Amino acid sequence: MRKNKNQILRTAADEFTKKVSKLSSLLEIAIVGSMAGSDPYPNDLDLALIVDNLDEIAEIAKYARQMSSYYHGWEVFLFDKNLLPLGRICHRRQCPAQSIS
Repeated sequence: MRKNKNQILRTAADEFTKKVSKLSSLLEIAIVGSMAGSDPYPNDLDLALIVDNLDEIAEIAKYARQMSSYYHGWEVFLFDKNLLPLGRICHRRQCPAQSIS
């Protein structure tokens, strides 16, 4: 049976979450945007990560880019423990500012 986009995005989110949850800098992760609501036809996958520091940004970026094997429409937004925005993960392997754009 072929998976629909919602199932594909959930699988990508689950795999990403399993990987980043092992990082010591991660405080919290949440699905946001259309996937967080009851939209049966989400356009993309938006994830918010609250981190203690950016020491593991390379690993977070690597895991985020691996979601492209499921679907290319993803965004990973980073916030500090005070919920101040730090930026988002860059889709390209070679990005300025330590993979945050």
